[in-house]
Amino acid sequence: MNKNIGVFILCISILQAPNLLAATKKDPVSTADSKINAICGDLLQGSQQIISNPNKPLSVLDLFDPDPEKNLCARAPSMFMNATQYAAWLIASKPQRPIKDPIYGMRPMKIWPTLHDGGKAAGGHRIIGQYLAINSIVDFILSAARKGSSNGKMLLLRGPGGVGKTEILNILANLATNLPLIDQKYTRYTFRWKDLDKIPGLKALLTDANPTIVNELQRSPLVLFSQVPALLDKALDFGRQHVAKELGFEFAPHINPDPHTKQILKVLVLHYFPSKDYTVKEYLQMLEAHVEIVPREIDPDAPPALIRYIDKDPNWTELTFDQNMFRYALLQDPNNPLAYHYRGLIPRADGFLLFLDELFRMPQQVRDFILDLIQNGAVQRGGAPTLDLDALVMVTSNDENIKQVVGDGHAVQALMGRAQQRPFRGTLNPTEAIATLIAMVLDNPKIAAIRKQTLFEMKSLTPNSHWEPFDFNTVFPAPNEDGKYPEFDGRYVLRYGLGNDEYIHIAPRALQMIALTSVATRLVTDPKAGKDIVGENDLVKKADPLFTNPAFRLEVLLGIRGLQNKERAMLEHIMFELKEGDTGILPREAHTWFEEALKLARDNHNTLTPAVVAKAFRNIVSQGIVEIPPNQRPVWIALAKMVKSHFIAEFLGQDVTNIISGNQSRVADLYDEIAQEIMALSKDPNARTWQSADGSDNPILFDRLAKIKAIYKTKYQRELDLGDIKTFNITRAAVTDRHPELLSTIRKYLVDNEIETKSLTAYKTAFEGKGQSPEFSAKVAAIRATLADHGYNETAFLEALRFIEEMRLQEPGK
Repeated sequence: MNKNIGVFILCISILQAPNLLAATKKDPVSTADSKINAICGDLLQGSQQIISNPNKPLSVLDLFDPDPEKNLCARAPSMFMNATQYAAWLIASKPQRPIKDPIYGMRPMKIWPTLHDGGKAAGGHRIIGQYLAINSIVDFILSAARKGSSNGKMLLLRGPGGVGKTEILNILANLATNLPLIDQKYTRYTFRWKDLDKIPGLKALLTDANPTIVNELQRSPLVLFSQVPALLDKALDFGRQHVAKELGFEFAPHINPDPHTKQILKVLVLHYFPSKDYTVKEYLQMLEAHVEIVPREIDPDAPPALIRYIDKDPNWTELTFDQNMFRYALLQDPNNPLAYHYRGLIPRADGFLLFLDELFRMPQQVRDFILDLIQNGAVQRGGAPTLDLDALVMVTSNDENIKQVVGDGHAVQALMGRAQQRPFRGTLNPTEAIATLIAMVLDNPKIAAIRKQTLFEMKSLTPNSHWEPFDFNTVFPAPNEDGKYPEFDGRYVLRYGLGNDEYIHIAPRALQMIALTSVATRLVTDPKAGKDIVGENDLVKKADPLFTNPAFRLEVLLGIRGLQNKERAMLEHIMFELKEGDTGILPREAHTWFEEALKLARDNHNTLTPAVVAKAFRNIVSQGIVEIPPNQRPVWIALAKMVKSHFIAEFLGQDVTNIISGNQSRVADLYDEIAQEIMALSKDPNARTWQSADGSDNPILFDRLAKIKAIYKTKYQRELDLGDIKTFNITRAAVTDRHPELLSTIRKYLVDNEIETKSLTAYKTAFEGKGQSPEFSAKVAAIRATLADHGYNETAFLEALRFIEEMRLQEPGK
């Protein structure tokens, strides 16, 4: 009985729910008046303070208000911009800063934070590296903005997949959506029609479901005055007075009305002034009766104007215009613009950016259409009236597709002639390679669906630090003015979430192994490949190891091999001429490698180590998980072995040395001692001591110095120049600056001389739990307690010991 009563009450509650909801939907001003008055009493001070609502419809008259504080033209500079100028304004919304190119440090360039920092306005999207390409693209856009036109040119972004070409579209689309929410001056205003049901020539086209004609292209309100020079000049003059300084260039608004607007204005004029001339005042009164000024609507769910690869006959309705059959039936005029919808992908780009992905893979009729669009700035298809398009056009393609179509006739040649080409390639900077890999993982659509569960987290390598949400700009800050990044391993440790509080620990040097191997495969070190530039490049001509030895090349890119500017300029020239970064393990292959490593890490106590990464590499190569050119398979395998033995083993040895000694500054301290010894010997070749800051004498350890010289000679194929070290020590910019080659040599010395193979085995046995001597117990316990401060867990440390031991056994003479 009680159960039935409960069900009855529940049903009554549901039936009354609409009334209850209606009762709660009151004007917010009328609810809790006493509390609101108490809160706002001091603020109001006897008057109602008005907060401006940017979405409130405005009057056409607001465009001509003489008060700059109220005039809409002054508050909305974008009203005076064409598409290219608006793109330039968005990019320049944050000031750029100068840096040197992070690859070889030869070229001055700029960082554009809007494109590189992944900020909120950019929706978290970022372009990693690619500074040369981005600077060239921005220069093109800024130049076109200053000229007021791109002169029928398009930007062709050419290069392999996964290097950041389409990310430009994502960033600009997000800036256009988000910057107006942050600062009203970035709001683009348009207009909408009202009360058209009162106009006989338009009334028949309206229904209850569609009570007005939508302004689909949302152009600037200035187009309403294109046929009334007095009003247009007045608005433009106002813009010149109050807006030009804001823009930084002379504005060039797109003031041509679209076909819909032209037709509606024509009908309105015929209705109000059927047989007489009219004044400026009368025209303005007509607009005031039928036009509202509103912010341009951006549907965040609608895809941007991105046209992806079309592999068959194109759907022209989807690309351009579609016929409104209802209006067509009423108008019985196929040439009437109102018989068509301008909502295809290409018209959607009006006023902003048209982006075509892999244009040169598309059918020839699409390429011909795009050529005509770029040449004439117009879209024409079927019986629809021509639409003059205001858009910045960008297209992408890889080099292979361009080569395949370059002989396809005059149209392709003409299209290439209209293209301003900007190469995108796989980065040669190891830090950028790691950052690109992390960004690709975060942007993986498979991950996005479970973003809450599958995340990177980070922890600073300082005592008692805690795991915290991953912050890209903290882990990968922008390069400094010299184009240098802080070292990745040694600052933060990452872990990868699997959901349900389960994580994969990413051990130090694991991601570095993927990055260094990837970069090594992108280098061109074969003199035969450089035969066309032999005459102008000594490194190629002489088959210099600096060019032909990939280990040397990586040392330069890591900053552990010093070079003269002439040598750096040659390597940079080789990079451009041989298109380094076009082939090899590119971001998508590196991503696949990382995913395979994550799978293997699940069976390795949820720990991703360099050993796991090496095993994953063997899998992707042997099982065909990634496509490898047949002649490159042995090259990739050899380069992976080189990175493993030449770099990762040494880096792991450095980490193990620091962990066992308990002194993370051991390398720096030893460097400073050696530098003091060198400085003393440079002053007096017979010196036997050097003097410390407190005035005490310290002996010069000649045996140690001799070992370091020997390691240096083996490592760099030349003698250690004490005069070079002295000069560097005197001229270094900061006390913390250290000669990169000597620093790397000292790391190698410590690994070779302070961790004997015998002690490695003892530590390995202890951590494997196979027994340990009593004297080892306390030391092992102390090491365990400090592992986290070095980014390691027990599994990662034990594997580092095994890794070093394995590499030593493979060394000649072992």
